[in-house]
Amino acid sequence: MRRWARIATAGVSVLAGVLVAAVPHWLDAVGEADDGHPSTLATALGIALIAAGVLTAFVAGGYYLVIGILVVLFAVAFWGDVADDTYYGGVAGITLVLIGLLSLLGRRGARGTPAARGASAGAGASPGARSEAPSRPGEGPVDGAPRS
Repeated sequence: MRRWARIATAGVSVLAGVLVAAVPHWLDAVGEADDGHPSTLATALGIALIAAGVLTAFVAGGYYLVIGILVVLFAVAFWGDVADDTYYGGVAGITLVLIGLLSLLGRRGARGTPAARGASAGAGASPGARSEAPSRPGEGPVDGAPRS
């Protein structure tokens, strides 16, 4: 994954974590929440998503942790075991789509593995050919000896 895609993935996951962890608590505090209090499980997953996003900014392997947390959050919201399940599922689903697009764009135009690059570089010249040899008979320097 390219550096800009990894940093963008980290930013998207931190933003999603803040949306999951903070917005329901803020809505509950101002009295706009629907039924019940914000889910503790979803809040914990939101905080874990923030931490995984920060990790992704430094280590590309954190990307898989972000995906795993989002899948768990989406599954919990899908089965409706938490209050505001539509909100949590929406945030998780949109974030998964954004991260998938970043992943596709971040890998686009890659030149392949180092072994493939080395093989294609070595395939340019054939090892046994003389570079000064004429390409067609009769062309090239005359060696001075008559043909018989």
